[in-house]
Amino acid sequence: MVVVYADVMTKIDKPDKASNRNILRIRFKSFISNDIKPIYAKYCLNENEKCEVRWDVAHFRRRDFDPALNCRLASIKDNDYVTPIFNSKSNVLQDLYGEFYIAELVAAQNDEMKAFVLESSDSSKAVGFMSVTTNFDCECLNRQYDLQAFNCLLKEVDEEKLEHKALQELQDQKEGNWVHRHLEGRFGTDFTPKMSEIASFPENNNAVAIQLYGLLPKYDHRSRDFLVFMFDQFPEIDYAVISVPRLEPETSLLQEFCRVKPRITTTVTQELYVYHRANLISDFKVRLATRRDLNEILELAQSMHHFDQNLFKDNIKKYMEMASEQDGTALFCYVTTCLDKVVGVLFARAERNINWLRANYDLEDYIYFMQHGSLEFATIIHFLLSSNAQSRAKLFIREVMRQAGKSCFFYYVYPPWSTDTRLKMNTPLSCLADFFPVRPRQQIIYPAELLNSEKAPQSSSLTCELDNPPPAVYLITRNLLMEPKIVVNARIIVVGASSTGLAFLEQLAFSRHIRFNNLVLLSPHGLPEDTESPENSLISLFYPERFKQDRRRLGQLSLRTIMHVILGTLTAINRKRKVITIDDKQEISYDFMILTPGLQYHPSIPIGIDTDYSALRRQIDNCDRILITTKHKAANLFLLNDKNSALEAINYVQKHLIPNDVDQQGAFQDEALQTNALLEDPDSDNNFKFKPENGPIIVYGNCLDAYVCVNGLLQMGVPGFRIILLHPVVEIDSLDAEDDVFNVTSNPFEDITVESAVHKEIERRGVRVFKNCRLLCWNNDPTALYVDEIESATFLFDGIEKRVQCVSLSLELDTESGGSSPFPPVGYIEGMCFAKQSCPVRSLNSATASILGQSGMSESATVHCFSFVRALSSLNLEVWNSLPIKAFIVWKDIGRSMHCKIVVPFLASAFFPFTDKKIDYDFFKAVNDACLVFDKRLVIDDNFRTSDPCIRAAGPATKYPRILYNDKFTHSLFNSLEIGEKLGESFLKEFDPSTERPREPLKDESHLLPQFKMPRLVHAKLPGDYNYLHIWPPGYKRNYLLRLIGPDLRNTLVTGGPDQEFDYFHIHINDLKRIDRIVCLSRKSIPISNYFNLYSTNEKLVNNLVSRYEEKLIEDFYSFFEEPWAMALFHDRFNDFKEEIHELCCKAKEEGQETLIDFVRSFIDPSKKEVPEETLERIHLEHLRRSHKVEIEKRTIDFIANNYDLLPMYAKPDMIKQVN
Repeated sequence: MVVVYADVMTKIDKPDKASNRNILRIRFKSFISNDIKPIYAKYCLNENEKCEVRWDVAHFRRRDFDPALNCRLASIKDNDYVTPIFNSKSNVLQDLYGEFYIAELVAAQNDEMKAFVLESSDSSKAVGFMSVTTNFDCECLNRQYDLQAFNCLLKEVDEEKLEHKALQELQDQKEGNWVHRHLEGRFGTDFTPKMSEIASFPENNNAVAIQLYGLLPKYDHRSRDFLVFMFDQFPEIDYAVISVPRLEPETSLLQEFCRVKPRITTTVTQELYVYHRANLISDFKVRLATRRDLNEILELAQSMHHFDQNLFKDNIKKYMEMASEQDGTALFCYVTTCLDKVVGVLFARAERNINWLRANYDLEDYIYFMQHGSLEFATIIHFLLSSNAQSRAKLFIREVMRQAGKSCFFYYVYPPWSTDTRLKMNTPLSCLADFFPVRPRQQIIYPAELLNSEKAPQSSSLTCELDNPPPAVYLITRNLLMEPKIVVNARIIVVGASSTGLAFLEQLAFSRHIRFNNLVLLSPHGLPEDTESPENSLISLFYPERFKQDRRRLGQLSLRTIMHVILGTLTAINRKRKVITIDDKQEISYDFMILTPGLQYHPSIPIGIDTDYSALRRQIDNCDRILITTKHKAANLFLLNDKNSALEAINYVQKHLIPNDVDQQGAFQDEALQTNALLEDPDSDNNFKFKPENGPIIVYGNCLDAYVCVNGLLQMGVPGFRIILLHPVVEIDSLDAEDDVFNVTSNPFEDITVESAVHKEIERRGVRVFKNCRLLCWNNDPTALYVDEIESATFLFDGIEKRVQCVSLSLELDTESGGSSPFPPVGYIEGMCFAKQSCPVRSLNSATASILGQSGMSESATVHCFSFVRALSSLNLEVWNSLPIKAFIVWKDIGRSMHCKIVVPFLASAFFPFTDKKIDYDFFKAVNDACLVFDKRLVIDDNFRTSDPCIRAAGPATKYPRILYNDKFTHSLFNSLEIGEKLGESFLKEFDPSTERPREPLKDESHLLPQFKMPRLVHAKLPGDYNYLHIWPPGYKRNYLLRLIGPDLRNTLVTGGPDQEFDYFHIHINDLKRIDRIVCLSRKSIPISNYFNLYSTNEKLVNNLVSRYEEKLIEDFYSFFEEPWAMALFHDRFNDFKEEIHELCCKAKEEGQETLIDFVRSFIDPSKKEVPEETLERIHLEHLRRSHKVEIEKRTIDFIANNYDLLPMYAKPDMIKQVN
């Protein structure tokens, strides 16, 4: 019976409005006790007033809510009541074992297998059934699940014979915080106990297996009643285990159990749960730790790693001595006991950096700071709880909060590269799954002048001792302890750590009401930034940080704590078994698979001679092109697809390509020798040979990444004359007409000013740039698609023509024998064979005759460059002597002239290709062999589903079906972060309890293209020490040259320039008067996140940007946006504030009233761009009449007040009153 004392409303339907007291009133109705008289109490509201309060007493009886249930052994007559319970869920058992399968199971009971029923006292009918057995394969369970914490479910285990003993010894050798040890050991061998050496005979089993369980939904919360009776029937058994399919939701019975972590290599599709009989004991007490508990507490820590154990001992002793740290920070320690034995300990410190946490993390998503005192926050350092009592972790924390007077607990997980300091040292938290991860906030980048003024935010909000690097923050509050989470055990494998994949994982990790227990990331290099290595500043020179996925923010997300990471590549998919193969070796099962592989740079494929050229031709099979993967690369060819490959390139450049001091002194001499050698005979034995540290470095590509690579090489000290930047011929196929898909635009910067400034700096540094090139072959081998090491690369200069006048010029042709002979049908030049495209030779003329004079010959020929260059030089004609010309391809022309196309070989010390960005071959083969629809890319619908409903995909490796009649509309046109977020939102709907899950996959019958709004962004460090930023709208790109003419030119706002007083800043305003494009080029640091928030902001909101610019009041946009008034525009919650104002105009104050938006639409003609002044005036008056202006001002003031910790430069109404 529960007795409650409360101020009761028994006859009053409405509260007394005259009373201004904040009194909790509860309606008990029929639960008011008739035999207990009300209690009257008197208390003082203040010194001058007294009041009487009437308290009624109510009591509750369990039978008023739940009938009494009796658990007993099952009998055959229970079949009629129990069978419908299981048949209501599925008919599988009845189909397999017949109609009386329950009766047969009950009749087969013995000492090893028993069946129980729950019987209702009201109806005397069975409402639940459970069948258990001690005869199960314990050895198989230990192979598939990590049961070491539960003594392998055995009564006796010889620890010396377990292989995990070796793992413990290996772990003991590792030092540092638990994050470092986790990182070192996570990719190692999956240590599994050698069960053949363990006594696994049935007498040694210490568990019963629940093989059949069912309960009416009405009594689902009474499942614990089975467990008491079950353990009474097996008094020698300590554990109960149950396995359920991964896709089944967690029931109330499973919430009593402890989930066992499956081994990552397992292929089983079941989840295993374990329950210890000690959880039935109701004696569970929580109290402050005392000195008498020290021995038991230390005994509880015996299983910890020795590093954690020493840290734990030091902190416990410090608490026992001083109960505070040296700086005065309060410490507290609580223990929980069961039968007077310590089974758990919680050690925490008072949290003093709450202002910094509030400014850097979205704590307001979970708590209202007005409801929490400054002393009610604490940070957990150590939390130990016996594995047999893990189901009571929430109860332990809740009771500690009550006794310690705390309302919120934090827990920090620092990134693995952080330095171990006093505040960054903690031990693993076994109940971390019950905590809620807090998303980091995007911070305003304040200008230095503002930070040094009195208008700056408080230093406690900007920096603290927890920062640098900041941790991932988890929290739990009193309210959140009562908030249940939906547990999803489905194994979700994410293939590829691309920007889209990481954004998807972030959405799942920060889902408030859903906890995913089986997230797996499959990636060749694991999770980005999940490394102990300190930050290498050179890496960002070759591979810029991803926006919102940089090293700092990924450390704050700590995605590794919620998922497994597997190093490997997807090589096969078995959709029928729901199993994937990794590196052709290992299999792993899945329930859902998310494919986000992205696109990668691949080794450039030699074209031989393209079909456009008639003289030299070689066909390459299309299948051979597909077979070229990232694994088929030369030792000195580098693909900058991620930070790991960038680090590999940096190490190679530092070791092999940067000359020493002696070489640097002779750099100019080497350059001269190189220039002279360009005109030497390539067949000569005395031709110039380059050493690796002096040889040229080829950067092949015309994209932003190519220029970033050039800048990285220059910054590392590579002389500019050794770098050759080759722009390939732009080739656009039917799918990839959008330039962004492969980054092969003619102007990768989309801005002439930026391009000219960068090229000017490149020329100043001596870097040679050649355009319209085609890769002909590797190492003079026309048949090789790839080589082990690149010694030379031959290019065909397509677009550069040398137009020379044809005179009576005698040219000798080199044949296979090397002598002078008639022009052959096939010519050999340094071992390269080129078949002639045009008609065969009809007549043979002397090789000394003029080419154009040979009437019987075909219209093209390849001649040796040495003789040709010598002949041209003798005639005092211009010779292109900046290239090591190997051969000319000479076409017959009308008149007395000829066109020369140039074939150029480059000796290469290193090669950086940025041309072929495509899907990896292993991924293509896996999805193609799995019969997923693949049409140049993986085909998906608008809900990211492939042809298999269990496999989703997103990112630039996908496309929409042809029924949409827009093959060019791919995810490559949009921001990958938004794609990943949309994918996560779509996937979370599958597990939303408020929506019914469809029995069949939904079909897209609308055939409408999805909409994406987030802008795209690139930033990089360019030659000349320039910082570059470009923000532009999603979707198709317009030709940037169109912005230089017509109306677009009037909408372009530009300040500064490369050679001017102020740095270059370009803003474009669209027809809706919104900022839709920003280009920055500056030698100073650019606040990227600030300018990102400016996108799609109306220019009127930006302090009348256009009018001020036209009045020439703005000289420098950089200084303009550093003024204090602009800081609110950069606030991370400002976009939400704008949406709030927009919704205000979309809602009517009174029912049936026209909204302001509808009123505006009724007066605007969509066919006209300009709105008449009269219409604008009428809209303005209507806006005032509806009091929207007053409401917007009020909400604006509320926005500033609620975020005043970061926006103290704005005045509030209370400040104005003080001034008055």
